[in-house]
Amino acid sequence: MCRRVQPVPFLREQYDIKELFVESRIEFLEDRQKEIRNGKEQWRILQDYKPIFTDLQIKSKMYILDGEPGYGKSTLALQMAHDWCHHTAPMNNFEILVLLRLRQFKNVMSIFTAIKKFLLPKDSPLTEDDVAIILDNASVLILLDGYDEYPDQGNKETDIEYIIRGEMFQKHDVVLMTRTGCLPLQHLCNTQRIRLKGFDQATRNLYIRNVVARGSSEDANEINKFLRNNPVSTDLCQNPLFFAMICHMAYNNDRFYSLSTVTDFFRHIIKCFHSHEVIRNLTGKREIKRVLQNHRALDKMAFEGLSRNTLQISWSRDELREKMTDDLYDEYIRIGILVEEEVYDYDAIDYEIETRFYHKLFLEWYAAHYLADEASNPEVEFEPWPKEFHPWCCNHDQNKTHNRTDDSALFGGQKYLMKSLNPNDVHYLYRFACGLNPKTALKIIDHLGKNEGYDKYTLLCIIEWGGALKEVVNTVTLLCSRRIYICDTDTLQVQNVL
Repeated sequence: MCRRVQPVPFLREQYDIKELFVESRIEFLEDRQKEIRNGKEQWRILQDYKPIFTDLQIKSKMYILDGEPGYGKSTLALQMAHDWCHHTAPMNNFEILVLLRLRQFKNVMSIFTAIKKFLLPKDSPLTEDDVAIILDNASVLILLDGYDEYPDQGNKETDIEYIIRGEMFQKHDVVLMTRTGCLPLQHLCNTQRIRLKGFDQATRNLYIRNVVARGSSEDANEINKFLRNNPVSTDLCQNPLFFAMICHMAYNNDRFYSLSTVTDFFRHIIKCFHSHEVIRNLTGKREIKRVLQNHRALDKMAFEGLSRNTLQISWSRDELREKMTDDLYDEYIRIGILVEEEVYDYDAIDYEIETRFYHKLFLEWYAAHYLADEASNPEVEFEPWPKEFHPWCCNHDQNKTHNRTDDSALFGGQKYLMKSLNPNDVHYLYRFACGLNPKTALKIIDHLGKNEGYDKYTLLCIIEWGGALKEVVNTVTLLCSRRIYICDTDTLQVQNVL
């Protein structure tokens, strides 16, 4: 697992995690009780992840580690596993390390079942009871990666929920990794909060020198020059996933120098994925053009996945094949935008193959195409958000009456649209849609501008749209009438606009 890491799927170049891993900015919540009393969060920066398990001010039995999509949560989990395998302090304090990817569980109530099905060889003589006894008699670190993608969120009778509530594995160290905005809010008081904040300049320099340029100072300087001269790439590179893709793709690729919006960058990234098939002589140029233009079924499934009561990030392989057609499906699998993964369904008592996007950002890209096309219809409107907006997994009961599974519910006549999509969770969806369709952009900008708290997203959408400000003068006037706080952690695009 730690020897098969690909920063860019289609390049097929694999790295050992120790070659690829660079510490993202990591912070911990200093005084949880004080934060509870006065409502203010005080975060302290750490040099690396290791003090989490050694510093008495931080050390806990239950941790929640969150970060935006692409900020390196899964990579950090792999690095912890690598350090444990090599008996590196402080991981050598644990006799057993268990790393579970929660997205692979469907109707799996027992964590011992999960360990047997996913971590042990299929012919292992150990039973689930044996696993329980072994864990009970050892010092254990359990890494639960991807709570935001966990299929059984809200089921209070699973072992995962028992662990989060502190009713199971009290003597073991547990790290729950999840997307920012998808926190089990009711249990935050009993846990230590850790968060990833992306790459700073020093971290980016280290990655470029060690991983991309492979020690070449000349190549490293050329890449850094490109990043410095393009504010959009600088903003994107705060996200480690974008940063890795841009560095590897921009290397000896002058086309990247002329890109000026997030949409431009991602459109070019997608073209690079497909064009690589031409270089490898696996797909002709005409076929690439057809695939680039014909992904409507994928767009719709991506948007519906974001619109459901519980976020859907994977589908049955057979279902997706049927809706996309075999040749399109095979193309997306070959280039790495779609990934097949073995999932255990306890109810079916069998393994299944499910298909997911390489990363949630790709899910938002294709969903944005569907939104951009459909919302350009003059009859489609946006429904106002409630004053207190709770994202998907903070409250499992609040959206039960808002099931969005068909076109009539999503885009029918005067029907409203996107009730359950929070800009804090899917701001790239909105930004991509604005860059893809000017008509939809005007609707989104107007809608975001009318809702306080989303001013920065409104500005970013205006940048993606790129039209004349006179067309959004009412929104700009509204923004100027409100106080907007800008700090050094905001994107350079927002800072430059203001």
